[in-house]
Amino acid sequence: MGLKAIPAGDGVYSFVNENVSPHTRHYELTIKLTPEQEKSLAADPHEDIYSINFFHPEQVLSYFCDKCNEAIQGNPGMQAYIRLRRDLKRQVADILCKCKKCDNTFYMGLAENPAQIPAELIVIDETGDYKKPTPESIEERLKQAEDRAKDAFLDSDGINVCRRWAEKIGYKLDEERIKKLEPIQREAYLRNFEKNLPDLVEEIRKDSYAFMLGTSASDEECSMFEGTGLAEQVDKLLENLPHINLPEDKKLREKILKILFQYRKMYDTAITQTITEKAEMEKKFNDDIQSCQNVSRKTTQLISQYCEKAGIDKETLDKIADDSTIPFSLDEIEDF
Repeated sequence: MGLKAIPAGDGVYSFVNENVSPHTRHYELTIKLTPEQEKSLAADPHEDIYSINFFHPEQVLSYFCDKCNEAIQGNPGMQAYIRLRRDLKRQVADILCKCKKCDNTFYMGLAENPAQIPAELIVIDETGDYKKPTPESIEERLKQAEDRAKDAFLDSDGINVCRRWAEKIGYKLDEERIKKLEPIQREAYLRNFEKNLPDLVEEIRKDSYAFMLGTSASDEECSMFEGTGLAEQVDKLLENLPHINLPEDKKLREKILKILFQYRKMYDTAITQTITEKAEMEKKFNDDIQSCQNVSRKTTQLISQYCEKAGIDKETLDKIADDSTIPFSLDEIEDF
């Protein structure tokens, strides 16, 4: 968050958020800046706290905690989290300042160049560049990925971090253990799907009017059915139905079957409509072809009559026919 600097003298600045209303949180930190930080602040036209980059918690003289609802003298707690960010060309750290009295996070910011952050303040360094990973930290992160897989989430980022850390310190990672994460996640997902199946069925039935809107066979065209959001719900049902244990509730089973019939009927209707449209288009094309053939035939008769009346022999006729290409532009038109 951006906080504007208010000078208090002797290198001390209060950083506060402007335009505070009853509906916004109040932020305030009083920080003793280094000469380099003062230069960076002076060079920033917005005089924002981000311009000073990382500040050590010992530089903080006081802060306002919105949970305690008071200004507190002294240094806050601080935690730094360095994430693997593929979207940024530079590495940055998330900085959290925490109240020493209640542990409330009263400020969150960013700091570039994490190398200046003391290792004891770094909670997680996913890059492994600023806080050296250990076999224990790798195993702990892999255990987190396993726990998340059991909660039906595949932690691909966490697995990448484990591999990066292992490479950093030459630790042999158990790849067979990692391979098991996806089946674990999939099984957990299906069990959750079974649990939530009654709610999904009711959502589909509630929006089942959309089956009447029709669908399109074209991948490039979004039908009215797909635009309602019902398509995503039905796709989820169709994708997972073959892989789950069917519900014991007889009525629920019948509701699912009815949805399947409604879904099929929508496509059966689309087939009928497409066949009808195809027949109509073929009739139109045949009529157009017949009309053109009639004109061509009449013109052929006219040419024969004209050549006979004009005394044009066959050799001349064939030559003119060969030269009678249609010009693409005025420049291509030639006199006979």
